[in-house]
Amino acid sequence: MKQDVILVLDCGATNVRAMAVDRQGNIIARAATANASDIAAEKSDWHQWSLEAIMQRFADCCRQIHDQLASCT
Repeated sequence: MKQDVILVLDCGATNVRAMAVDRQGNIIARAATANASDIAAEKSDWHQWSLEAIMQRFADCCRQIHDQLASCT
């Protein structure tokens, strides 16, 4: 049976997460991956994140969510 879900994306300094939530607010699938940073060239104690890498991490998490939801049907 198909159901509507809301995809929630969270980009933190240490992890990127995705969750699928049903209409009642229950988390029905989740995925996370580390969000590694690079040392900034301007200052060695600063960290920076590549937008392309973050988007790839979100895509990877969304694929995992998709696979989890597909296995529920």
